[in-house]
Amino acid sequence: MKAGIFVTLGLMLASPALAQATRQQPTTYEPSSLLAHAARIERDATQDLKANPQGFGWFVDLDMYISNDKAEYEALGKYVLLVFSAFSNDPAELPLAKVSAGGVALKCSQGRRYDLPADSATAKAYGNFRADSLCVLPMPVERQTNALTVDFAKNRTGLQISPVPFEEPDFVKADSDPISLPSPDPLILQKILAREYPGFGFGVPT
Repeated sequence: MKAGIFVTLGLMLASPALAQATRQQPTTYEPSSLLAHAARIERDATQDLKANPQGFGWFVDLDMYISNDKAEYEALGKYVLLVFSAFSNDPAELPLAKVSAGGVALKCSQGRRYDLPADSATAKAYGNFRADSLCVLPMPVERQTNALTVDFAKNRTGLQISPVPFEEPDFVKADSDPISLPSPDPLILQKILAREYPGFGFGVPT
């Protein structure tokens, strides 16, 4: 059975002076295990180093998940899941302190933090340290805006991310008045995380 929709991309900033690499990769339908996720980012970093051998020193990667079907969509409370992997050469900048969509602060939880191998392409391109964050995006907010902003723990705030547009599944399109619950159902959320993001160690966003 196909999993949900994933979108992977790099960080896009409003200021050209601070612009990071940007990518629009094909939408996929597979779970993103911790190892597979790291391997995909390592491949991206290898390509980015060809364009910028000096690396960026920091970076944000986004992976997006929408429910499998109408039953899961409704059981979860009509939320989209956003998984951010933030990188920096300064560990004090991690994890992300805040994620907003259209000015609305999202509920988030933190996963594990990692020291990356110094000889890896990921460390050379994006930074020696990584921290993952899970945020839940209410469908009404998602429909109003695709403008996401993130704040690092220090130094970098209001960084704008521009996700690639995605096609809503038919069962979401048919929902003409989506009203999300105050929070996703924690049991349904943990079930989805165990299936779609095994190994990340996320708790329930608050």
